Amino acid sequence: MFQGTLKVVVLGLVIIGGLAWYLVSPTYSLSQLREAALDGDMSEVRERVDFQAMRESLKSELRAKLESDMATSGKGKDVFAAAGSAIVMSMVDPMVDALATPQGIERLMAVSKIEFGWNEVPPGEPKPLKWSIERDGFNRVLASPSREGEDGSMALVFERDGFGWKLVGVDLDGEESEE
Repeated sequence: MFQGTLKVVVLGLVIIGGLAWYLVSPTYSLSQLREAALDGDMSEVRERVDFQAMRESLKSELRAKLESDMATSGKGKDVFAAAGSAIVMSMVDPMVDALATPQGIERLMAVSKIEFGWNEVPPGEPKPLKWSIERDGFNRVLASPSREGEDGSMALVFERDGFGWKLVGVDLDGEESEE
């Protein structure tokens, strides 16, 4: 009798623990990434970010955005705008390779705050970024920053890595597509 009750209690605790991990782990991983970046712990940042996947995602997002802008501005047939867009398009890969680094993540996280609801902002200071977590299946989450009164349209894309999460991409338009 006692062993049967113990098994039920242990199973219940495992289920509750798994559910708690599922709900809290993305926010915790985002917070840990921010702390590592702010502390300058680049080895921890490297562990929490798949830089190769992130660079490829960012290149793809920037190319799509530029192509969309070129198609829109191309309707006026402005030769200079088309030439400028072509030059910018050719600079995407080297620019992303230079900026999507541990130091780039450090700069991004330095200007944001993970808002848990108990942070008080002194008057006159800019409101901190609030991060909303949206799940895209069991192994993928989108973390979207926004400020009060503003609509955040970009998102950081995290994929499950064991029991944690790794930053693998950036979604610039808020409409993540599977690749």
